[in-house]
Amino acid sequence: MATKKNANPSRSKLQPVKKLPTGIAGLDVVLHGGLPRGRTTALVGGPGGGKTSFCTNIAANCAGRGDTCLFLSFEMSHKATTRDAASLGFDLRQLEEQGGLVFVDGRPVLGQQKIGEFDLGGLLALVKGLSQERKVKLVILDALEVLLQLFRDPDQQVQALQELHIWLEENNFTSLITARASERLYGQTDLGQIEFMCDCLIYVDQRVEQELTTRRLRVVKYRGSDSGRNEYPFIIAPGGIKLMALSDSKLDKGPLLETVSSGHPELDKLLGGGYRRGSSVLLTGETGTGKTTFASIFADAACRAGEKLLYVGFEEASQAIVAEMRSTGLDLEPMIKKGNLRFHTVMPESLGVEEHLIHIVDQVETFQPKHVIVDAISAFLRLGGPMAGFNFAARLITYLKSHGITILLLNQIDGMANAHEISGMGVSTLLDAVVFLRYVESDGELNRVLLTLKSRGMAHSNQYREYFISDNGVEFLELYTGTGGVKTGAARQEQEARGAAELQRRKAEVKRLELAVASKRATVQSQRDLEQSDLALAEAELDAARLELDLWHQGRQRRGEMRQGHRADSPKAKKPSRKGKKGGA
Repeated sequence: MATKKNANPSRSKLQPVKKLPTGIAGLDVVLHGGLPRGRTTALVGGPGGGKTSFCTNIAANCAGRGDTCLFLSFEMSHKATTRDAASLGFDLRQLEEQGGLVFVDGRPVLGQQKIGEFDLGGLLALVKGLSQERKVKLVILDALEVLLQLFRDPDQQVQALQELHIWLEENNFTSLITARASERLYGQTDLGQIEFMCDCLIYVDQRVEQELTTRRLRVVKYRGSDSGRNEYPFIIAPGGIKLMALSDSKLDKGPLLETVSSGHPELDKLLGGGYRRGSSVLLTGETGTGKTTFASIFADAACRAGEKLLYVGFEEASQAIVAEMRSTGLDLEPMIKKGNLRFHTVMPESLGVEEHLIHIVDQVETFQPKHVIVDAISAFLRLGGPMAGFNFAARLITYLKSHGITILLLNQIDGMANAHEISGMGVSTLLDAVVFLRYVESDGELNRVLLTLKSRGMAHSNQYREYFISDNGVEFLELYTGTGGVKTGAARQEQEARGAAELQRRKAEVKRLELAVASKRATVQSQRDLEQSDLALAEAELDAARLELDLWHQGRQRRGEMRQGHRADSPKAKKPSRKGKKGGA
């Protein structure tokens, strides 16, 4: 059988762009694999944007996995670059000694007399020679604008830049060029042509919003390949560049099935069996309603079951939380010493949004918890406003759910005014369960009640339950509801007392009526027995009369039969017939 030919022979098979991984996980996600091999990538940004940090991080990653990197620095010395890289945890000297990194200090020599016109011939020859000798896989040209400033005429700068780009492309070099961003044009340089010549253009910057600084990265273009299209916050921290591209992640964990105990049997019943493993749960309520107490009960139960839990606190230090929980009879210290419970507490204003997120992710990756408590997401609003808080909460929830981690989020609200958006920042659709804690005022008292507003896939209760927090923990009470509405506290006790008295009165009335009915039943039964006796006597007399009548009839009949028999035995009846005698003679 002949093979069916392509309907359009002019179309060839797709040939995706080959890529060189940067080793920065989030950046490779955004770039859909890494830098384009055999092509030029430009990294453009202003001061403090992190251009050199990206270069040293990528160079160290490539050299560490065996892809030799040639690093030409036109602005920073070898000593300064090595020192700064060491602050991030990269030992460039060791990589040089191992042969994975070749560092060239390309800074202009101060005081050197300039004769004639400068050209790139010597630099290109050096790059080509080192590349062939060391089999270089990546060429990094850091701060290229410093090199191009050696050309007096701007037109010469553009011509030199074009010459460099063509030379890199003809020699099939995978190159990364950094350049200073223009103060006038977003995403462009003052060099004029680099953003158009390069095959991949990445723009980095740092911004101050509501007194908080955040660095961001955006891929402006990527020839021949798709890439992440959004702005991606990142941080520069020990370990290198931390960038989370959560907008490109997907939730593919499937339906929630298994349940995990909340730590309290009564709350488990109200939830329909407990929390769903890998779900996101919100405990929301007014201040003092016991959100941290319920969270700590869950933490203690999970850790006692042998599972790890990370407690992220934005409002109190870990020591304060542990001390406060002792007043409820809960001691978390043994779980901390055992290694199943870890606290990560920090003030919201101490870091930028992305730094908070990255640090939490680092804790998750190193500690590998099954559950995470965040106390409280209402503090996210202090990270830069409602939008920053929403982005932080959404990205954190998405990341944790994508890793199958159960998330218990605490949130403080001001009364029922926010019940229409119970999370306070628009992430309710990402939540699988919502437990609402509130106060109820009754007869001059303020008491606590709990309601399960939402629990996906669970037959949860739709009733309020009163609870109180004592030295023995959380205790639930049966909630009294009547014509006067919900009753709690002393009002509930008084109403229950009145109800108990009314119940006793009704029981006594029922008993009295039962006795009266029993007496009437006895009277009726006695009368019925007497009448039954009279009836039996009458029936006996009737039977006797019938018997006498039968006997009378039988006697009469007997007498009749006897008379007839008497006539047959009389002499007259035995006299022979004359007729008979005559015939005999």
